[in-house]
Amino acid sequence: MDQKIDFISLQVEILKKTQGNQLLVMGHSLGAIEALDFTKGILKIKDSEGLLSIDLIFISPPGIKGEGLTSIAELMKKISFLVNPDLVAMKEQHVFYPLPKAFYEKTKDIIHRYQLISFSEEKRQSRRKWFEKEIIHNLERDPKKRERILMMIRAIDDKIINDNSLSPTNKDQLLQNRAKIISPYLQEVFQGKHRPESLHQEILVCYEELNLKQKSLKQWLFYLANLIIYIGKTFEFTYKNTRTSLEELLGLAQKKNSNLRVVLVSSENDVIVTPSELESLVDDLSSLVSNYFLFESAAHSSIGYEPSFLTKLISRLISRPS
Repeated sequence: MDQKIDFISLQVEILKKTQGNQLLVMGHSLGAIEALDFTKGILKIKDSEGLLSIDLIFISPPGIKGEGLTSIAELMKKISFLVNPDLVAMKEQHVFYPLPKAFYEKTKDIIHRYQLISFSEEKRQSRRKWFEKEIIHNLERDPKKRERILMMIRAIDDKIINDNSLSPTNKDQLLQNRAKIISPYLQEVFQGKHRPESLHQEILVCYEELNLKQKSLKQWLFYLANLIIYIGKTFEFTYKNTRTSLEELLGLAQKKNSNLRVVLVSSENDVIVTPSELESLVDDLSSLVSNYFLFESAAHSSIGYEPSFLTKLISRLISRPS
């Protein structure tokens, strides 16, 4: 798939199909920047006739809080966290392979200044079964090693839940040990290796993620140019005050007879937009953002393998009055 996407044609086609309907534009992480640009493009080519309702959904967008060089430095610090597999697993384990129910009953402490997208015990049980019966079974061929790994995790879980003498520091260390055991399997899931090889190859071809050594010089230059553009857009978005960007977009929507609602979403264990940062944004952007949501137990990349968060979010949004 070497052809470039014609975004203008795509925007025109979307406009034709959404006249009088509700349009949801969603961007996760760095994709939020593309979602902002795409929405701006939709509004620019729309004529002033006919009402268009748009929900622009930012999920953990980088640089949403702050501005200037300080904001860029903070973003780089946060991104450095995401390239450490064990630190990622420390946050992701509560959705990837959750602890038993008792852990979440003891540690529940969520502030409700935003709407909560819950992660039920039924879902946790499903995830535990998924890891034990499918993920580790497909990725770890040695039955004895599989059982040994599961026994180690269960022993850690039992100690965390039942040893009341544990200090917070010791409990955190046990969670780190648990994350290190899970980490290799989480990374393989991120890479799609838990899928049948034929399906994995099909997905790699579809998203142009085959070995870069197979690509021609022309393809390399194309990707390099796009990478430079993307990095520039990321730094521009992070450097610029978010309030200014949203005010410009909402002003454009008003001129084009469009009802634009901005929705901000984060996750309980996210490091890019933390729950405390989401709390402060409720006040900072109160006149610009329509709704705030929090994915319970999730971390930055959890929606990649647990899509129920997105289906619940979309269901909430489309059921609201315009």
